Amino acid sequence: MDEAKIEEVLNDAELIHLLRRFFLLIKVYSTGMHFEMPEDVSATLQQKFVDERQKEAATKKEGERLETGAETLHLWLALSRMTSMSMGEQSLKAEVFERVMNLEEKRRARV
Repeated sequence: MDEAKIEEVLNDAELIHLLRRFFLLIKVYSTGMHFEMPEDVSATLQQKFVDERQKEAATKKEGERLETGAETLHLWLALSRMTSMSMGEQSLKAEVFERVMNLEEKRRARV
């Protein structure tokens, strides 16, 4: 997606409103619903988190706070879960997690 298209989407109040409603519906729908994370996907997610922290630590000065923390892991989990559920899945697949991580990397590059 090019920068102009991203800017257009971000400035489209109606679209943002619809996306918020969509995510609210997923959240409401999923309340009390069992969602599975297979061991292999969990291991991949944990390793990605560790790798990101190590990569970040290598570029920080001693004593500087790392940006990749528990909030980041929670965000990755929430985005992966909501993406899976929006696709009608009740368990997280490795492909979905990788797709979410690719989108997250693009998002982080923009901010």
